[in-house]
Amino acid sequence: MKNLLRVATICGLSLLTFGGSAQAQTRSKYEVNASAIKLGFYSPGSGQARSGGGTHILSIEGDTVVQHVPERNETSVLSVGYIERDNLRIIPITLSQLTHDAKRTSSYDYYYGYGLGIYSARLNLGGTETTSGATKTLIGAHFVLGLNLTETTFLETRYLYPAKYDDKFIGGLQVMYGIRL
Repeated sequence: MKNLLRVATICGLSLLTFGGSAQAQTRSKYEVNASAIKLGFYSPGSGQARSGGGTHILSIEGDTVVQHVPERNETSVLSVGYIERDNLRIIPITLSQLTHDAKRTSSYDYYYGYGLGIYSARLNLGGTETTSGATKTLIGAHFVLGLNLTETTFLETRYLYPAKYDDKFIGGLQVMYGIRL
């Protein structure tokens, strides 16, 4: 699985380098079917999850806009991600409702929102804090805060809050740099 993550990262960065720039100039960042790729890290919020995967775990995620309502400054985004290191793996599939500052009342081009998701998770702890190590499907929520740096680049933080895995909290903070394709 670690090799799969490396291959996906290399392919994504290659696409951004060789194929993303022409589309980025012609598409609006909130247009339906607009897509983005994000790369960053995930920091679990509990000691049990950190002992399974570490403090900072590489994460990759792809987004696509499924709905945009300009009158309300709202956008719905479907995201699929991949987070894995050592004995912790989380695959979040989320739907976010984002509100953005279309009138630019601030000097910053920001957005914020919330959403629901399905999280495929595995945590394999040994010793006194044992877990099943099986892959489980968990339901959860998340909160989003983002800052558009340019028309094609942005920074985004998300707090993932899935249901507990064998009574262990695996949620945490995700910080990513994104590029719209």
